[in-house]
Amino acid sequence: MATNDTRYSIRDVENVVQSIEGKIKSTTVSKPTRPGDNFVSLILQVDFDLEKNGKSRSVSATESLIAKRLPPSRQNREFAALGMKNEIQWYKEILPLLRDFAIANTIEVNYYADYMGSRLNMDPNLTELDDEAVLLLKNLKSEGFKNEDRFVGFDLPTTKESLRMLAHFHALPLVMKFKAPEVFATLKNYLNTCQLGVPPPTPTAQSLDWFPTNPAARKPPTNLVIEQMMQLPGCQPYKIQLQAMKNNETDLAEHKFAAEPWNTIVHGDYWVNNIMLKPRIEMEPRVKMLDFQFLEYGSFGLDVVFFLLSSVKNDIQKNHLDDLIKFYYNELTGVLDKQDVSELKLTYEDYLAELKRCAKTLGIEHLLFISCIIFGPKEGPDVSLGEIKMLDHLKNIAENMNQNHKDKLELILKLAGQRGWI
Repeated sequence: MATNDTRYSIRDVENVVQSIEGKIKSTTVSKPTRPGDNFVSLILQVDFDLEKNGKSRSVSATESLIAKRLPPSRQNREFAALGMKNEIQWYKEILPLLRDFAIANTIEVNYYADYMGSRLNMDPNLTELDDEAVLLLKNLKSEGFKNEDRFVGFDLPTTKESLRMLAHFHALPLVMKFKAPEVFATLKNYLNTCQLGVPPPTPTAQSLDWFPTNPAARKPPTNLVIEQMMQLPGCQPYKIQLQAMKNNETDLAEHKFAAEPWNTIVHGDYWVNNIMLKPRIEMEPRVKMLDFQFLEYGSFGLDVVFFLLSSVKNDIQKNHLDDLIKFYYNELTGVLDKQDVSELKLTYEDYLAELKRCAKTLGIEHLLFISCIIFGPKEGPDVSLGEIKMLDHLKNIAENMNQNHKDKLELILKLAGQRGWI
């Protein structure tokens, strides 16, 4: 709904927006998301009332955009600023390169929201973000797209279309690596600057916002989840594996790489809230991908494992997981085979081995942490507005799991255990 809250204002937004037809008569800013749906960026909806010149008279119209801003709170500010800077560069510089290459090589790439303008700061001579930084994108809801319920997950057709899109997302840089190495080098250099930092083990003046107000709560969020899982009946057969996971002190980031040439762009947060779908009668839905703040260079398997275990309805996971694993493989290799690059031949056995490696070394632990976001309350304090510290909020969720959260964690562990993924 519309609001006069100054936290939601966007200074001179009319001078930031691009590719808009008509004269802007008025601007309305509102907050379209619920508190539990966003943690890093402040998401706003910007509606422009326009006047367009018709052949004989002026015509009124409305253009709806989504604005991503730095949160008004100083909490996690450095983290949020890095993510926004990454995403602005993605839309302005990197995505056009990928689109040009995709079109030239007949690889599908039409799964992003349209870029509508951005601003790093009010001084064009500076390169760092200030409080007026903003990224504008087409509002996909105005085109009929929607988010699915994160507590429930995707049905079979939506899951398959999301996997098909992910396969094209991964295939494009793999092909580029051999057919356009100079462009690929630009992409890889960009990905190497997007790395997500982690909070240090003890707070410093620069890192205090990462930490809960209660010093006793400063356990890694994943360990808090594991402690709760060890009390769940469905997790009892895997207590040894859970304890080993809890005791693991290795740097998980070291395991994100596959054997070359199978490293590619990794979304890193490919789940229900970052995918929008547009239902179509008797057809698979159209799907769009969101949130390009912390992309990485690494194994395709990281996104596949994370998506399949986090974002699919429980009954679909139980009855179709192996089929879906094979579906992604067929989509990926189908794209690669058409490009006739001899180095990009992936056997199904090697593919399964890579999924297993990703799940055991990185994917499952990452998923347990993110589960607190997936199943967090849909109302309550807003992290993006600084109403609660992030780790305080995640601790509360881990210690007060709802039944959907418990059911999903038990199922994830069972499915992973059956496939040797833990």
